[in-house]
Amino acid sequence: MAITDDNRYDNKGPKILAVLWTLTGLTTLIVSARIYIRMVVLRNFGIDDHLILISMIFGLAYCGVTTAGVSVGYGQHADYLNEKDLEMAILLNTVSFLFGILSFTIPKVAVTAMLNRILNPGRVHKAILWLLVGSAATVSIICILILFTMCDPPKALWQISLVAKGEATCKSPWILINYAIFTGALSAFVDLYLAIYPTTVLLKLQMSLRKRIALCAALGLGAIASAMAIIKCTQLHGLADKSDYTYGTADLVMWTNIEANVVVIASCIPTLQPLLEIIFGKRVFGSYSQGKGDRYKGSDSFPPSSYNRNKHSNALGKDDLGFTNLTNVTGKDSQESILPSNGSGKQNTFSMGHIHRTDDVIVEYESSSQQGAKKMGGPYAPKVAQTGGHPTVSVDVPICAIFLALFIAGAASHMTLFRRNLARGHKFIPSAVTFGFCMSRIVANIIRIAWTCRVTNISLAIASQIFVAAGVLLLFILNLLYAQRMVRAVYPGIGWSRPVSLAFKLVYGLVAVTIVMVITVVVQISYTLNTNTLRIDRDIQLYGVTYFAIISFLPLPLVLLVLLSPNRKRIEEFGSGSWIAKVLLVTLVGLLLCLGASFRAGTAWMPPRPITNPAWYHSKACFYIFNFSLDICVVAIFLVGRVDQRFFVPNGSSKVRHYRGSDDNEKDMRTAGGASNLRAQDQKDLESLKSSVSRDLAEPK
Repeated sequence: MAITDDNRYDNKGPKILAVLWTLTGLTTLIVSARIYIRMVVLRNFGIDDHLILISMIFGLAYCGVTTAGVSVGYGQHADYLNEKDLEMAILLNTVSFLFGILSFTIPKVAVTAMLNRILNPGRVHKAILWLLVGSAATVSIICILILFTMCDPPKALWQISLVAKGEATCKSPWILINYAIFTGALSAFVDLYLAIYPTTVLLKLQMSLRKRIALCAALGLGAIASAMAIIKCTQLHGLADKSDYTYGTADLVMWTNIEANVVVIASCIPTLQPLLEIIFGKRVFGSYSQGKGDRYKGSDSFPPSSYNRNKHSNALGKDDLGFTNLTNVTGKDSQESILPSNGSGKQNTFSMGHIHRTDDVIVEYESSSQQGAKKMGGPYAPKVAQTGGHPTVSVDVPICAIFLALFIAGAASHMTLFRRNLARGHKFIPSAVTFGFCMSRIVANIIRIAWTCRVTNISLAIASQIFVAAGVLLLFILNLLYAQRMVRAVYPGIGWSRPVSLAFKLVYGLVAVTIVMVITVVVQISYTLNTNTLRIDRDIQLYGVTYFAIISFLPLPLVLLVLLSPNRKRIEEFGSGSWIAKVLLVTLVGLLLCLGASFRAGTAWMPPRPITNPAWYHSKACFYIFNFSLDICVVAIFLVGRVDQRFFVPNGSSKVRHYRGSDDNEKDMRTAGGASNLRAQDQKDLESLKSSVSRDLAEPK
């Protein structure tokens, strides 16, 4: 920001203090209420409560250190401060970021512990939750380490005169900014996932719509924290303003505190149910039928630590949320609770020591990567036009926000279908894969929004390009899988043969190898100026987009082969619904995917154009139509077309090489068929006997 006589004495200090202490005071009040409920009312203080308390302490420390910084001039222009106050303000601000990062990282661990306690996910999903949160925590810790190792010696971070005197060296601030943007994007993704996951479980419960909406809203407030993390990423550029650091980073300080407080508040809201009942005299998320007196102490709704519960159960139902039916326990009416204690009072979580050990390993890897990047050079800005061009805030942010909401809805819908089917013993993995595709598109839109705010950031441009190109392959594979199942049903002798099965496996494997090659060359193109290397990279890119276009087209001839089958009466049925619906669904999806892949392949084969003279197919309209628009249409078709019902096949079909179910089922069917034939023969003999008797009676004697 240019400093003039009019803004020389601008001071953001009072604004910083107002935002920080207002939100932190509210957060402290809510956390105190949570601690009172969990310790005094419920007497069930868990590890998630400890983590929230620690997070609140870090938040208060962040406010305290920032307040001290404001008292010496932080929030004012650097030119207005003397050297001593300037160095002290920068020192306090640097230290405050340590507490700020921890204050929005630790609550994610607490939320994960709470979700594992009240939703009781299966082992696989529990591992996914901890993997996501552990990754976010690890990345945040690395961000802290990068912050304090930017200069050698570290005191040059705040004693800026050392660099001018040549007594210290500092790395480019964009190293920290780029990594912080990545950290913020991952943090936003984790917050969003933790907000969506409870909804997929709660929507299938047998309770009133009002209760389900209330529960989803209570456990889904983390989506707001995700939005705060994205906004915070747009303020990270202030770290590069070394000439006016105390004024340029003021907004970043406020948004860091806002994100941390929103995460803590969102994690505490679901635990305040007993307090709301005390205030309003009724349950917000459930209903009581107990008499007067102490409703919580000794209540079956909040069982003690000795309460026996199968923590690894995958069965879905009220017990997944800890909703205890008292009719089965005490003979009283049903009673619902959102926060019971777990089986042993212990949380299945990682120790902090384990996380620190992981951090050490990743820090060493990061250091090696940075050294390798220095040797390679770059990243370099692209010199040729690309589809979508450089994003702009006025156009790309609103569009990406719309697609972000659509893919969030798609992810929630397909995960809900997957879990509902799984509860009925109907394991349909493609629904989970579609959920994974939606999550990849969510990340792609978040990164593109971040890139829009930092349009000159080449690293974000590379990440955006990779996520846009890689995610759609999941849809290619799914549609090809559905076509393969149809071929096996119509031509079982060919479709189940080992050569054909091996050919499909090779196709799927080559897709994985090709995407790795494409991602590698996309990164390498930005880090080299060697013309021969660039030529090889372009050849690999052309091969990749061409192969992907072929994969998207393959289901169409397979469907045609199914339609031309002369043995339609002997088709091996699978799933539900008519064959016409199956054919139309795969054909429609194949046409949409082939359209997008063909457009990308065709534009890639066109002669490169300079970035200052793009063609019509490089426009933003083409980018969003042939990428995200077609993708969300396919996701919607899979959902509305209920592929989970139409293309479901019995488990273990690939081993027995048919879709008729297990051998026992076949035996039962044959037995039932034989009994039916016997009954039919007996009926026929009886009719014949009746006819014979009738003729005898009709003959004259």
